[in-house]
Amino acid sequence: MAPTDGRSLKSTVADGERIVYMCNEGYELIGGKDSVCHRGRVDHRGAGKPRCSPKGCAVGDLPPVQNGRPTQNVPEESSHGSIIRFECIDSYEPSYPHGFMTQCYLGKWRPIWSSCEPKACKSLPRVENATLENDVVHHNGTIQYVCDDGFVKEGTNPRCKFGSIDGELPTCRKNICDNNHFPVPADGVLMYEVHYNGEFLDYYCQNGYEETDLMAQCVDGFWILTSGASATFCVPRQCDSSLVPPAENAIPTQGFMTVNGSTVDYVCNDGYDVEKASSVMCVLGDWVGSPTLCRRRMKGCSFMDSIARFHAYNGYTRVRPGEIVPHGTSLRYHCEPLGGPQLIGAKTTTCHDGLWNAEVPHCVSLPPNMPLMDVTASDSNVGPGGILYVEPATPIFISCRHLWHGELKTSSREANLRGLRSSRHRSTLNFTLADGEEETVTCSWRGWTNKVRLVGRRRYNCAALMSTATMTIAMNNRVTLMVACKSPYVYNGPKYIHCQWFNLWHHKPECVLQGNVTADSSAAQATEKGKQGCQNFDPIDPKLTINGRKDKYELGDSIALSCPQGFQTMPRVERISCHGDSWSHAALPECVEVENTTTRRPRRRKQRQR
Repeated sequence: MAPTDGRSLKSTVADGERIVYMCNEGYELIGGKDSVCHRGRVDHRGAGKPRCSPKGCAVGDLPPVQNGRPTQNVPEESSHGSIIRFECIDSYEPSYPHGFMTQCYLGKWRPIWSSCEPKACKSLPRVENATLENDVVHHNGTIQYVCDDGFVKEGTNPRCKFGSIDGELPTCRKNICDNNHFPVPADGVLMYEVHYNGEFLDYYCQNGYEETDLMAQCVDGFWILTSGASATFCVPRQCDSSLVPPAENAIPTQGFMTVNGSTVDYVCNDGYDVEKASSVMCVLGDWVGSPTLCRRRMKGCSFMDSIARFHAYNGYTRVRPGEIVPHGTSLRYHCEPLGGPQLIGAKTTTCHDGLWNAEVPHCVSLPPNMPLMDVTASDSNVGPGGILYVEPATPIFISCRHLWHGELKTSSREANLRGLRSSRHRSTLNFTLADGEEETVTCSWRGWTNKVRLVGRRRYNCAALMSTATMTIAMNNRVTLMVACKSPYVYNGPKYIHCQWFNLWHHKPECVLQGNVTADSSAAQATEKGKQGCQNFDPIDPKLTINGRKDKYELGDSIALSCPQGFQTMPRVERISCHGDSWSHAALPECVEVENTTTRRPRRRKQRQR
């Protein structure tokens, strides 16, 4: 009978013939090599029953493992079913760890399904603001780092060499800028909320503004300003000089500015005066406002020739006989001495285009029944409207005279009245006034009334003038000022300014630029061709004194003329006025000697006789 896993070479064997056994592949025959057929039976001749045993494997037949080795000592012969495990040398690793072994099977070593390959890179380091494409990178592979949005990679990706990183890790830097790092341009609007590295700030300016040469560039997440002449991105638009609103009978001043916030003033044409001063302003590229209104220049009114005892005032300035006053001027009248002559007609008149609105009044002697008043105060001055201004605490003496005893009254000083019965029939009153105190004294007789108004006022008490950006007060003793101008301005006016009786400076100080540009005005206005003005006279008489002299005179300015004691002006002119482009008198008077100084005495005697 054939052994398991084997067979006999012949199915039938003659008696005495040797029986040859063979084992299947991978097996080997043990025993039964001398078996013969003896009398119909198998005779093993003491060698034992043959059997087929699995073959073992020789160590020399182990499959080669490149860069690997067995984990234990391998005998020269390994039995069937024996397992040999392998490991890789340094820098290598099995491609399939669980299959990195072989087994002896029927005399042959089974194939090894794994191999030793260079180690891969695992547990890769992280890069800030980046992610890995693969968590494991094989030998000679590139480790791919991908930067997050808004970041850009600097450097190259390293490679994997036998499980180690070969090269420097890259970095991811920010490549965007937003308005959290840079403010929105003033008066501008950003086109995008985010700008990428290398981009310039993209914006547009709001209405009325325009872009400048200033730029900003996004560099590594930060805004870097480029050099430019401007410090801001958007500036107000300038105005077009050719679009300045035209004005009827006026032109814009020369050299006006067109930048935002600048104003343009107007100068009336020849023969026109300002009716309503106005200006236009440049506001974000547009001219806003209304131009100046100019009206035809109204004619001035000629004041009458000299009238005895008659006085006229324009404000606190006395108007002399023969002067021409500008249109719109109102004059106040009174007669002197106070308490004597009587004013007949309107107390005030106004000039309108060359004509007075009422007939100019005149002074006449008092009627016989009107009581006379004599007013005496050493430190006093008669002002407009016949008001007597008296220095406070100055003694005032008032008398009321009439053929019959007159009655003298005041509003608050009845106790101080002192009536006298004498050949002169006189009542008298003595008192003083405090600063700002007013008093009206009335002298009456049987319904006939004469009155004088008095005001206590401290003279030479003008408001202090302060220095300005263009002007300094060089000397100030409260009565006289001397003004100095700061370069490049020059002074326009008399060297000294005096405080007048009525606490008004006789001249307004003014610092002007060359070309007569007023620096202290809201908008500089030049006295150019077309603006009215009078030139100075060349004095022809060395004895003639000119008060209020200027380098140039404007419409309404005047100068006072006087002569030394014993002389008088001829013709009798005490003040002349500038009428725009010419004086009220073509020439200055001369100072002539007074021949007879006693011509008025007979008149005074006649008054006493009355």
